[in-house]
Amino acid sequence: MKRKGLGLKLGLVAALCSVPITGMAQQANPAATSAAVSSSSAPPPASSTVTTTVGGTAGKFAMFTTGTNIENALISQSGSTVSLGGKLKLPATGTATSTGGKNSRPEAFVASVFNSGTATAVAQTFQWQAEPANNNTTTAAGTLNLLYASGTAAPAETGLTIANSGRMTFAAGQTFPGTAGLATANTFTANQSITGNLSATGTIAGGAGSFTSLSAGTGTVTGNLSVNGNFGTSGNGTFDGGLGVGGGFSAGAGETVTGSIQFNDDDTSNLQPSLVVNAVHCCKFGNRMMWAHSPTFPQWGWYYDDAVDHVILQTSLSNQVAIFDFEGDLDLKGTLTSAAESAKIDHPLDPKNKYLNHASVESSEMMNIYTGNAILDNSGEGVVSLPKWFEALNTDYRYQLTAIGAAAPNLHVAQEIANHQFSIAGGAPGMKVSWQVTAVRHDPYAKTHPLVVEVKKSDKDRGHYMNPEAYGAPRLTQEQMLQQR
Repeated sequence: MKRKGLGLKLGLVAALCSVPITGMAQQANPAATSAAVSSSSAPPPASSTVTTTVGGTAGKFAMFTTGTNIENALISQSGSTVSLGGKLKLPATGTATSTGGKNSRPEAFVASVFNSGTATAVAQTFQWQAEPANNNTTTAAGTLNLLYASGTAAPAETGLTIANSGRMTFAAGQTFPGTAGLATANTFTANQSITGNLSATGTIAGGAGSFTSLSAGTGTVTGNLSVNGNFGTSGNGTFDGGLGVGGGFSAGAGETVTGSIQFNDDDTSNLQPSLVVNAVHCCKFGNRMMWAHSPTFPQWGWYYDDAVDHVILQTSLSNQVAIFDFEGDLDLKGTLTSAAESAKIDHPLDPKNKYLNHASVESSEMMNIYTGNAILDNSGEGVVSLPKWFEALNTDYRYQLTAIGAAAPNLHVAQEIANHQFSIAGGAPGMKVSWQVTAVRHDPYAKTHPLVVEVKKSDKDRGHYMNPEAYGAPRLTQEQMLQQR
């Protein structure tokens, strides 16, 4: 009985070992392999289930489709390359609440660079992750953000963000090499720099910007616009802010400028470019026109005239005003230099038809002249009073006395100026005397800015004339003036 029982058991074990396990040798799942080995070494417990397969493929990862069935996964490997046959989903780290949203699980890319300063390799981690936006609002949404970290630091936001509408927010200092095109409306919150050409057919609106060359049609600039190159418009442009131009500026007949236009001085010997506004009215004068156009004064403007080498203010195309023509007062803090000074007024006897011109008195000294009339007393003497500031302003006094009505050979200055007065004697009682005092300024400004009468011309001016036509010499051309500078 014992031998029969033993033989029966050995036969059962041999029978079990001869049963094939279809496809299990090809599966990459360690759990499946372990199950196959255990089933060949000992009978399974009575409560276990048998795992089945439909066959395996070389290079494919195995997956359980049910608790008892193994099939090929969408992940495969060939050498060092792993392929994913479907989409990779990185779910949120949790469920959002009213107090806060949850980021997605990140996808990280790590590069290794060698730092010669520390003589070590440093990891460079770039990380994409979805992040909540406007949590606990009616406009709750999400963005895709790029994070970065060097070494062992935790990845931090770079500023590059893609909204759920597809719009991108760029990090500060973003540049676009080559030709960049933006098909739809975009918003840039940081300062932008364009080193090439910018062409706009719509509206240009914004704050400060820097352009090498800007050409626009119908547009509106509500902030400040800085142009380092040429600025030209051919449509209807409106500039409500300040406009600074380092190059040439030209505008069509429809442009208006309500702010200021300034040409920047480049601190070199080069002449600054010209400004042309409303060229319809100023074209006869070339391209050196600064035009102030308005409905009230449609042809007022300043222009440079090559023929006379003057900057001239004109009130119409046929009426040219003098170089300076002010209705108010002109206040100069320094020295006024001219070939001749004169006064021009309406002629008092025929103010509607004539002018009256008077030349100013000139001197090689900073001279002041004071005149008046005095009536002598019963002793043939008199005292002339002067302003309290007379001695503080003047020095080196010179006197002239003229008797009126009769000769006065003994008429003389009895006492020179002291305490703001001088005295006259030697005349007849009741005689009228005209007096004149000339003096030289010696106030602080006159002392620190003395008049230098004879001055040698500088090297660039030597051989040229301030008024060449007076000496029968030709006037310099524009090119010669540029060379002279």
